[in-house]
Amino acid sequence: MILHDLYLFLFIQQASMAAIFTVYDALVACGVDNVALFLNETPATRLAEDIFDDLFETSKDLTFKELDDHFKTYSELTVQQGQIRVRPGVRKNIKAFVQWTRDEFRLGRDPTSTAFPVNQVSDLIRRYKTHEKYQTDSKTLAEAAKPEKFKESVKWEDWKPTFLNYIRAIPGRDGVPLKYICRDKDGADLTPNEDFLDDYVAMAPLFGNSYAIDSVQVHTFLVNLVSGNDTAEAKIQGLLRPNDGREAYKRLLNIMKVWAYTQSIFERPMKCLKPYFMLVKNHLTCGGRSLKNDSLGHSMPTSSASSASSIRTQ
Repeated sequence: MILHDLYLFLFIQQASMAAIFTVYDALVACGVDNVALFLNETPATRLAEDIFDDLFETSKDLTFKELDDHFKTYSELTVQQGQIRVRPGVRKNIKAFVQWTRDEFRLGRDPTSTAFPVNQVSDLIRRYKTHEKYQTDSKTLAEAAKPEKFKESVKWEDWKPTFLNYIRAIPGRDGVPLKYICRDKDGADLTPNEDFLDDYVAMAPLFGNSYAIDSVQVHTFLVNLVSGNDTAEAKIQGLLRPNDGREAYKRLLNIMKVWAYTQSIFERPMKCLKPYFMLVKNHLTCGGRSLKNDSLGHSMPTSSASSASSIRTQ
């Protein structure tokens, strides 16, 4: 019992001592001056407070243009006003920090639990540019990938991949492809992908304000694309949460699985009976001809003349 209490105490102590990283820490890692004082605050402290409000969440919507405007404003101040000059290399690091923070949120991770990896700046800047291109091209890609309506005559297994490909081309509120709303697993899948957009899809949190916004958008797409399909339309009515795109999609997925299984139950015996149906059909189309067995034991038609000749011979 004493040993158990000791382990529990050590665990609590370790948890309480876990590092919590701040925006200020990240800016210091980026190379922002943390020595000079203006009104008892260093440039690193002031930038963390004035630009980021000491919140990682600010990076979600902070554009690089806005960052450049802030840097310009600080550089144009006089020394007496608290001038801050941010060197080009430091600016690049801060922009990489913004991209890294966005990634942490998109991947469902807490940025306060990890120190900003300043050694990955080049990779982060490239990822930022790749993601910007994805967002810029999204409208064109989505228009090209838009699926046909899910009619009663269309098979679910054929339509589903086209729909998922369509919503992958559309970025959600925080830049995650909307496909994440319809992923199979409720929890994050940590398996790495070649395309970081697929990492976003696999790991983005299925809760929070951004998720709610994205889920409503997916619901809107589904309602539009299944209109006219009575079975599908009925299935996405009466959702537990209004306009919940994930629940609507999962309902469609489940009902279509049942439908496909039911069809397979009926189709299986029909496939087995098909040869016998063909045999009967062939016999009925033989007119007045009789049947004889071939070398394999199958009944084969013979002409009436042949039958008569056989009778005379007997």
